[in-house]
Amino acid sequence: MAGGPTLTASSSTPSLALKAPFTSRALKVLSAHKRSVTGLDVLPASGNLVSCSLDGQLLVWDYVAGQVLHRFVHDKEEFRCLALRYDRPEVLVGTMQSSLLRYTLHETSAMSTSGLARMASRTSGRTTHGFDVASGLDGLGLDGPDDASDG
Repeated sequence: MAGGPTLTASSSTPSLALKAPFTSRALKVLSAHKRSVTGLDVLPASGNLVSCSLDGQLLVWDYVAGQVLHRFVHDKEEFRCLALRYDRPEVLVGTMQSSLLRYTLHETSAMSTSGLARMASRTSGRTTHGFDVASGLDGLGLDGPDDASDG
């Protein structure tokens, strides 16, 4: 087991904490959600963090700087869990209302961290209300309906 910092989310608070190894001391607290955080993952291409919450927000974080790079908002759904697509820059989000939503990250997941910092300076705090409802999913591959047109 590695002795590095750990990232935790608590069901009793709407924030994420980066904690020191072998202690419960918070090195950094990430606060932007309004309700409990229910999903958490790291984007492999950039190392940025993705979180979802019962508040209907999917956030892309630069957790080193403690800043939200992009905010996806859905006013009528409570986000329960998330899963990254490793074959394309998408995040699938399951909701308490039994929906499966698909969010496209565009260039954010393919950029280096420095590229994300430049993008954040141009679009700091950007909020997106758009999403796709993933329907007709095929098996464990979670292929969406527009996969037939992909090359």
